[in-house]
Amino acid sequence: MEVGKKYEISLVELADSLGLDTSTLSRTIDGMVQAGLVERRAKPDDRRYVSISLADRGKKVFGDIARTFNDYYTAVFALIPEEKHRQVLESFMLLEEAISKSSNRQCCQEELNQ
Repeated sequence: MEVGKKYEISLVELADSLGLDTSTLSRTIDGMVQAGLVERRAKPDDRRYVSISLADRGKKVFGDIARTFNDYYTAVFALIPEEKHRQVLESFMLLEEAISKSSNRQCCQEELNQ
């Protein structure tokens, strides 16, 4: 999903945004390349720079997942009284802002490594 949102992203940038080690992520990307989900390209002038983008199959999967989530959240939001919609949106905006300002953006990393 992160690759789909960025259209193209370097392996290092993707690892940073996900809070993962580049070697760990590289192995995951290898599997995604073999599955036809992503494409990996090295820059001709700097082979250390590897860009990742969605392949056609990955774009389809990305679109399917995005539509599923959009449909689900639209249905959930419809269950909230209309007069509370602004309050819910403001709360999510406050939460997103607090998370982005948090000094420890790698939530639960110790638990994931166990």
